[in-house]
Amino acid sequence: MAEAISLFQGDSSETFATKVFDENDNQITTLTGYSGRFVLVDTVGGTEYISRAITPSGGEFRDLITPTDSAALAVGSYVAIVQISNLSINFRKEDHTPVTIKTQGYNA
Repeated sequence: MAEAISLFQGDSSETFATKVFDENDNQITTLTGYSGRFVLVDTVGGTEYISRAITPSGGEFRDLITPTDSAALAVGSYVAIVQISNLSINFRKEDHTPVTIKTQGYNA
């Protein structure tokens, strides 16, 4: 699992970047035939709050939790999942990153 991310409701954003490597640990930068999906869930296998396709850019898959996205989420813990696949070569990869949404503003 990747390092945990903390965001403030409606104020923070975070980019998730996922690279693809071959069996010799060389980065694959020509990602023709690969597809990606970004999902934010409360637990693995749980409710999806964000789910969208992502396309490769600059040799990696990137997606962003925007301030608008975080404003729509309740304060709490989530898991960001990036799924990459290329079914023609039977390739699948999944990265999980813990995400905490914190309340916006000062609380005394």
